[in-house]
Amino acid sequence: MSQIDIDCVKCGDRYARVEDGWCKPCQIDNFKKNFTNWTSGNEIIDDLIQEKNQDIREPNDIIFEWIPYNQLNDIKEINNVLYSAIWKDGPLYYCHHKKDYVRKSENEKVIIFSCLYDLPIITKEFYDKVKSYFDLYDFPIYGISQNPNTKEYFMVFQVDHCEKCGNKYTNVKYKWCESCQINYLKKNFTNWTSGNEIVDNFIQEFQLKINDYNDIIVEWIPYDQFDNIKKIRKDGFVTIYSTIWKDGPLYYCLYKKEYQRKLGKKQVALKYLHNSQNITNELLIRGRNSNVLPIYGISQNPDTKDYIVVIQDEYCEKCGEEYTDLMPELGPEWGRKWCKP
Repeated sequence: MSQIDIDCVKCGDRYARVEDGWCKPCQIDNFKKNFTNWTSGNEIIDDLIQEKNQDIREPNDIIFEWIPYNQLNDIKEINNVLYSAIWKDGPLYYCHHKKDYVRKSENEKVIIFSCLYDLPIITKEFYDKVKSYFDLYDFPIYGISQNPNTKEYFMVFQVDHCEKCGNKYTNVKYKWCESCQINYLKKNFTNWTSGNEIVDNFIQEFQLKINDYNDIIVEWIPYDQFDNIKKIRKDGFVTIYSTIWKDGPLYYCLYKKEYQRKLGKKQVALKYLHNSQNITNELLIRGRNSNVLPIYGISQNPDTKDYIVVIQDEYCEKCGEEYTDLMPELGPEWGRKWCKP
């Protein structure tokens, strides 16, 4: 993503989430324009949903909706207040390619919570009770619906247990299951190798330590993935280069519940470890610890056989010093880089 891409092409404001091209004012404005395209038939409920839509803070926030009852199939009772169901169209998700919200998860399994049966008449008490559920529960609420026959209102929640293993999601909001994702990475061990057991074990150890959806997946990165390699400076036992990683790093995809490369080309820094042909675990740890920012992976120059630690780009191409300010408020991946010297 180029420097100019940190500003919204529609309104010119700074993207709230640069890596996703997500502009909060523009998205809220889109929701406002869409208010006329739906209604629950009740002004209090409509106001509540609209209020929640205007309170979004990031692209992965759940969009609270009015969900027509005919969208819910295969409704099954779990107990006297809980039901499972299939939401035909599924919830809205932000698509960073289209820079808009789309429905990508058809036939989404949801939980119906019949918690409003004692409030058949929509009053401020109803409004307050619905709002209270956002504070009471740590898993996402998709919206409100109503049985057209009984006229009973109910809340629609995201399922909080992994559909593969049955355990509760480690991160419910992003449907991320630690045990399933670690198993996925383990199974993938046979699909790559550095050709060196020490390096392979080092990378695998990192991969098995992930504990949240946005943790960086440390990888073996083939050297031919790097374009436009430029020397920045020599620093002790390493030499720093700037380069473009053609495929870019792995990110967790909420829709497919797996890791994908969604952003493509990414500028990174390479730390060449001199005389590292006979690599040791201690040398890899030294290369890792010499940098305070996260590492993306390990590579190797096929000509010199030196190993390389791939890290976030943090060095000024003009003077070779670390950037004075990466502007972390823009996110660790996309901050505007500023060098005081």
